Amino acid sequence: LANHPGDCVGPCTLYYAPRYNEVLNQINDHGFFAEAYPNPSTSGFQFHMIADLDASVTVHIYDVTGRIVETYNNVTEQTIIGAKLSEGMYAADVIQGEDHQVLHLVKTN
Repeated sequence: LANHPGDCVGPCTLYYAPRYNEVLNQINDHGFFAEAYPNPSTSGFQFHMIADLDASVTVHIYDVTGRIVETYNNVTEQTIIGAKLSEGMYAADVIQGEDHQVLHLVKTN
């Protein structure tokens, strides 16, 4: 794959220009890539992730006051988070090892 920039493993829509550079920049800046979808959501959120498969991913969900309202361990792309959250804005701190990335989530009715 290293010799074929258009080829990919996983959700290939993340790799195509202009997103390709955005994804690479996030991997360089944060050690991995995570993106929540659908966002906003009326139910729960899932993640597109490009991360080390041998290291677990933890997600802490913070409300607007900075209080942790939910925590998820061993998160994968199949994990649904935030299904029980009330309507509002949240921050998801996605953590893998020493690396982390903060995503903004919007829950609607």
